[in-house]
Amino acid sequence: MEARELNLEQLLDQLKIKNKKLEDTLHRVQMLESIQSHMSKFVPRSVQNLIKDNPENPDLNKHEKNISVLFLDIAGYTKMSENNSRKKLNYLIETYFSEFLNIIVENNGDINETAGDGLMILFQDATPQTHAMNAVCAAVGIHKQTMLINESLLIYHWFLLHSIIPLKGLCQIGTIKPIYLAAKKQSKYQEHKTKSP
Repeated sequence: MEARELNLEQLLDQLKIKNKKLEDTLHRVQMLESIQSHMSKFVPRSVQNLIKDNPENPDLNKHEKNISVLFLDIAGYTKMSENNSRKKLNYLIETYFSEFLNIIVENNGDINETAGDGLMILFQDATPQTHAMNAVCAAVGIHKQTMLINESLLIYHWFLLHSIIPLKGLCQIGTIKPIYLAAKKQSKYQEHKTKSP
């Protein structure tokens, strides 16, 4: 009877240890999901897909691809920033750009870069005509949405898109690995330094 109780206690202890490990693993998974959720706001969908396809070793090297690029810029941004409070300017930019984001995503675009009042949006597809059409549809949709927002905010003259320029052609697509490049450069420098008299 005592041997049975001892065995049962050992099994309970093992179960407690396994439950603790399971809780820790679940916590790590929840943390990773939270990080992924937050990072997805800043990482282009195309890069997210590369990581999902091969999470252990994603191919983030540059490759030549045929893509369409849409440049978007707001007319009179400098004057707006001089004549409006930072709070109001941020509100306007967030109002417009959040609406633009919906249109960009609907047309399979990725925001590659933002700079104050400007956006650079990439459109990729296996078929050049498809990504070019997506870029043009996004440009038209953004222009229409701008007019609607202007009307709803009673802004008619000074919040206009200065340029919506879709371009199509070959481009180097990938990520820059500054840490790797810096380490490689440092290694070459050290190698050169040791060979020098």
